[in-house]
Amino acid sequence: MPASLFDTIMRDTAIPALENVFGIAATHTNSYGDEIAVTIILQSELVPTGEFGERMEMRYTIELDKALAASIGDTFSVENDPTDEDANPDPTLWKTTQLLTDDGYLQKFAVIAA
Repeated sequence: MPASLFDTIMRDTAIPALENVFGIAATHTNSYGDEIAVTIILQSELVPTGEFGERMEMRYTIELDKALAASIGDTFSVENDPTDEDANPDPTLWKTTQLLTDDGYLQKFAVIAA
């Protein structure tokens, strides 16, 4: 099936624009151990947890282009900025634990620091 005009706009304009504004560089490692440089959108938000939503917990998510074919168990390494106390900080490693959304263009995963 040929791509619609909307598909073309999303692939060629919208997703690159979102990554340009909100994205950060990361190294994606899949289950085979292959590494590739990617751009991700790393977010944090407070979400209600528990049977009745009685408390709030911080949840971290990574959103990226579906064409990158990320899956649960993949990791993303993000470099940290140097500080006065640590001129060469270790990168933060994020592991995907749950696919939250997939709209056909972007995938959003819940992640934990690995």
